[in-house]
Amino acid sequence: MSPFQIMCIGGIRFISFFKKIINIFSNDNRFILSFIGEGAESLYPFIYEQKINNVILKGRYEKSESSDFFYQADICNNLFGHGVPHLDYALSNRLYFALQFGMPILACPNTYTEEIILKYGVGFSFDESDPNVVDRLWRYYKNINWKSFYESCDLYLTEANKDEQEFLTKMGEFFQTS
Repeated sequence: MSPFQIMCIGGIRFISFFKKIINIFSNDNRFILSFIGEGAESLYPFIYEQKINNVILKGRYEKSESSDFFYQADICNNLFGHGVPHLDYALSNRLYFALQFGMPILACPNTYTEEIILKYGVGFSFDESDPNVVDRLWRYYKNINWKSFYESCDLYLTEANKDEQEFLTKMGEFFQTS
C-alpha cells in the first residue's frame, strides 16, 4: 500500500508548528508530508539535520497548479497551531478546497475548523500532544465511509454557499438603504 499523502498547499508560514508536526510523522513510512508554497524551503535545513525522509518541499508555485496538487493529496494539512484568536476562529481556504476535492482535512483541537469538521464528519482532529495521534489518523483514514464522506462534503459546501448568498443579499440591502 502506498503511503498517504498529507499536503499543506499554500503559504508556509507557521514554521515552528510545522517542525513539531514533521517530528510527529518523522520517517513513518505510512505517510508522506508535503509542504507546497512560498516558505516551504525554510523547512529544508530542519528535515536535513533530523534525517527525515518522508517530507517533500516545493516552494512558490503558479496558482494554476493548485488543483494538480490537491488531486495528488489524500489528506489536507490545515494544522497551524491553536491558542490565539486568528488561528482559533479562522476558516481557511484549505477547508473549502479540501471538501471540493473530496478529501479529509486535519484541524487542530479547540478551533472553529475542528468544530466544523467534526460536526460534518469531514476531517480529523489532530492533537499534537497525543502520543497515539498518528496511529489514530491511520485508522481514521482507512475506515472512512467514502459515500457518506462525500455526502457530508456536499452538505457543508451547500450550507456555506447558502450562508454566503444570504450575507451578500444582506450587504446589498444595507448599501441600498445607506
